[in-house]
Amino acid sequence: MFTIQFDETLLSNIEQKFEEFPEEAHRGFALAINRVSNMAKTRMIRNATKTYTVKYGELLKNLTVRKAFPHQLIGQIHSRGNYLGLDNFQLNPSTRQGRTSVTAAVKSGSAFSLNDNTFIAYRDGHLGAFERTGSGRLPIQRKYGPSAPQMLGPTNSLPDLEEFINKKTEERFFHELSRILLGIGGRKKI
Repeated sequence: MFTIQFDETLLSNIEQKFEEFPEEAHRGFALAINRVSNMAKTRMIRNATKTYTVKYGELLKNLTVRKAFPHQLIGQIHSRGNYLGLDNFQLNPSTRQGRTSVTAAVKSGSAFSLNDNTFIAYRDGHLGAFERTGSGRLPIQRKYGPSAPQMLGPTNSLPDLEEFINKKTEERFFHELSRILLGIGGRKKI
C-alpha cells in the first residue's frame, strides 16, 4: 500500500503566497494527488507485468485507489486479493487436450512443468490447471500462483516508484494550481 501525502509546512507556505484564495491551494493538492495516484497505479501494474506473465486486468481489478479531497490531502493505493489460479498466467495447453503434460510460466521466461497428475479442466466456472487429490475422479484441487499483492509490491521496485511519485506530485501540483488560478482569473475582474 502506498500513501501520498503533502508536508504541512509546504502547504502553509503556498497558502501564504495565495492569500486571496487559500482554499484553491488545497484543491490543487487534492487534484495533483489523485492524478499521481492513477499514474502510480498504472506504473505498478506495468512493473509487475514485466516480471510476471499475469494479465493486466487481473492486477487492475485487485487495486483500489482512495482519492484525496481538499479537506483530507491523503491518497492511497491499496492491493488486496487471494492467490490467482494458474489460468491467469501462461498455461500450456490453454484448453483441454486429453493426456498431455501441462506447463506454466508464472514469471517471464521461466516455464516449469507441472506433475503428471495435473490436467486442464472446467470447475466452478473456471478453466484452469487442476490436480487429483484422491484415487478417484474427484476431488480435484485447483493450482494457484502468487496473489496480486505479492506481485505488485516487490521491494526492489519501491524506490523507483517512490521517486516517480515524488517527482510527478510536484509537477502535477504546479500544473493543477496554474489551471485553477487561470480559471479564477477568468471569472474575476482583475
